Amino acid sequence: MTKAYKLSDFLTEYSERNTENKYKPVAVGRYGIRKREEIYSKDLAKDYSKNKVIRENTLTVGMGSTQIDIGILIDDEIYSVSPAYHTYKIAGINCKYLGYYLSAKNHEMFARYVKRGSRQGKSIDLKRWLAYEMSVHDNDVQKEIVRNLGRIEAVIRQKEAELQKFDDLIKAQFVEMFGMPGANVKGWGLINLGDCVEINPKKSNDKRLVPGLEVSFVPMPAVDERGEINPGETRIYDKVKSGFTYFAENDVLFAKITPCMENGKGCVAKGLKNQIGFGSTEFHVLRPIKNTSNPYWIYSLTSFKEFREDAESHMSGSAGQKRVPASFLQKYRVSLPPIDQQNQFANFVSQVDKSKFAVQKSLEKTQQLFDSLMQEYFG
Repeated sequence: MTKAYKLSDFLTEYSERNTENKYKPVAVGRYGIRKREEIYSKDLAKDYSKNKVIRENTLTVGMGSTQIDIGILIDDEIYSVSPAYHTYKIAGINCKYLGYYLSAKNHEMFARYVKRGSRQGKSIDLKRWLAYEMSVHDNDVQKEIVRNLGRIEAVIRQKEAELQKFDDLIKAQFVEMFGMPGANVKGWGLINLGDCVEINPKKSNDKRLVPGLEVSFVPMPAVDERGEINPGETRIYDKVKSGFTYFAENDVLFAKITPCMENGKGCVAKGLKNQIGFGSTEFHVLRPIKNTSNPYWIYSLTSFKEFREDAESHMSGSAGQKRVPASFLQKYRVSLPPIDQQNQFANFVSQVDKSKFAVQKSLEKTQQLFDSLMQEYFG
């Protein structure tokens, strides 16, 4: 059984400022509330006295780039969030249930209640958002739903942790074989990265590009923070030859814009239609040079937190639109290992990837189960 309510029946807005700067900041986004250090490589701000305080059983809501960012604080810790967010006390409903409900309805709410064209670009029509009509289960069913979804989420988190361990293993092997990025512990000397990879190669040199050719199209969301790429979308070369970034099979994609760069987006381009791809202009492309560099050595180098932090310090542009210039990649100093050792490392990565693949498939099935239950419970 369900009963109709408005979202406002459960929420009371409040605004408590972090005036003494005593509560650590958290970020609110796709994954709910998370500590900033879990998302950003470093946090330059030190003064959070203008932030809003969030406590147990509170909801935080604000505008994301493609969704409404919603986080619900369940535990008794106290944190602070950007003053751009709205904060609400929750009463009369299971907090975790409300979180699942709002997550299930996020795309619908984004389409209905986001205003475009404001000075900031987008904002939420809060009055209409709070008037949203909900079909709410009774208390016992709310608890059962939370229990069922929570168990599946725990499995998802476990499998994600397993994938992270595989990534950590690859980085540990890199350090053992080559040392940390930018260091010369093996005595190979230091050279510019631009001397051992081709940065942003020109499509005019690729004779395969002819009218009517099918190629992969890779927007930014098709590349994740673990080095995976989804090259499934195809387009005709004629439609993408202008206004998009060109790359080819085994090139390395490096997201140059904030926050994608700091979050670690990048990959080795694999499985491309006719071995050619076009995609977001916010990618830099690093092409291996035959008998000099291996794509998995290049990608692993650029995936290190230390490399990304160095890249972040060289970003240029306005806030929210900062980018890593190609000159940073060109001049970055690296210790170039012999190609046979790079190839040995690539073979190691290939073996680890086989294990990762099995875990990834299991994770996808678990996520599908979670999504189907969300659909069943919330429509």
